[in-house]
Amino acid sequence: MPPHPVSPALIRVRVGLVIAAAFFAAMAAFFIIHDPYRDVGRDIAGSGDFEQSVLSDSGLGSSGYWQGRGESLQWEPHGGFDSSGGVRLGTRAGRGSSLVFTFDDPRRFKFLRLAGRLRTEGIVVGDQPWDSARLLLVFTDRNGRRHWEYHPEVCKIVGTKQWRLCEGVFEVPDFAVSAEVVAENKAASGTLWVDDVRLTPAVEKPSRPFWRALFATLWCGVLVYCIWLAKLPRKVLGVAAIGVALVIIAGVAVPESAVERILNRGAYVAKALVKGQVLSLYPSAVQTVRSPDSPHLGPPAFVPPRPLRPDAVFAAKKMGHFLLFGLLAFVTFYSAALQRPGPSAAASPVADLPTLILALLVFAAATEVLQFLSSTRGPSLVDWIIDAGGILVGAWVALLVRRFADRAVPSDSVF
Repeated sequence: MPPHPVSPALIRVRVGLVIAAAFFAAMAAFFIIHDPYRDVGRDIAGSGDFEQSVLSDSGLGSSGYWQGRGESLQWEPHGGFDSSGGVRLGTRAGRGSSLVFTFDDPRRFKFLRLAGRLRTEGIVVGDQPWDSARLLLVFTDRNGRRHWEYHPEVCKIVGTKQWRLCEGVFEVPDFAVSAEVVAENKAASGTLWVDDVRLTPAVEKPSRPFWRALFATLWCGVLVYCIWLAKLPRKVLGVAAIGVALVIIAGVAVPESAVERILNRGAYVAKALVKGQVLSLYPSAVQTVRSPDSPHLGPPAFVPPRPLRPDAVFAAKKMGHFLLFGLLAFVTFYSAALQRPGPSAAASPVADLPTLILALLVFAAATEVLQFLSSTRGPSLVDWIIDAGGILVGAWVALLVRRFADRAVPSDSVF
């Protein structure tokens, strides 16, 4: 079948997509290079240079707030960066090891900057994606629950890597009553070395609100411009596609902790409905642990009696990425299949399938870049790959459904 003639409208849409992709790439580069925070105050994680051992002779004890966990943990006087002191974390009999620094009342700080140097040798990922070598913050709420699913992760390393400086700035969540700096090796095999761990309070630079507002406005403007070029609002399915896209944007814009709470609420409601129980937003089974030194904590936050496991939360988020982008691709490609012209007609911008694939992939990248504006989230190449998988599957299903629908309808039928 000869290709459709390229219409001026289609050319404008393709040029608009190239401009949009260039803008999103420039936006990502800006936020990667630009540091919108400045440090204030001293290093909270004292002795993080590990010039002296912060562990007992057995490697299992603690000194101050530092604590080693696991049998294959060892301080090495020349195992750190530039042959200084450092801590070696290995695995033994399938059991990992971790180095933890604990401190109370992190909410006295708005932001925390965590930095450290990591080196790995032969790290092989275990059963779960997070079973590797990594450096992260873990926050604990007033009910004593450690929010691993929140995990502001500075970096995660696989394989053999030379010394790498890992650094990140994270907003302290409202629920946090204590926090832990965790350097851990939970890989199936391999060794991790840690040195120069620093945890410092940080504040936003005065220019950060300006840059966030500017790029948020430009981001929305570029998206609206692409929608206008494609003339999507004129079609019923185009409006449906915009609705799904807005749901995706809302899911990206909300804080990570809010997503976790929504998932836990949904799981609790689903279980209660299955059991025929009467639901309560604040079930009596929730116990609130109050510290005598913190009487101002207020009413307890909603925490289901049995919150979802971190691996279940992780899987639900990734499945949400896949399903939402699959639904978006299904709606757009089904609409395109309905509007495909004959061989001699010029292709419509909303019916050209390669252009649609490119547009959805650019939109998926745009949602990841949007997370640079959040203090609790960050872009992920893995999430974009999952989004792309959902787009391809959704597009294939839409075209398959449309093909079966065409075969089921007599040729003399009139739509």
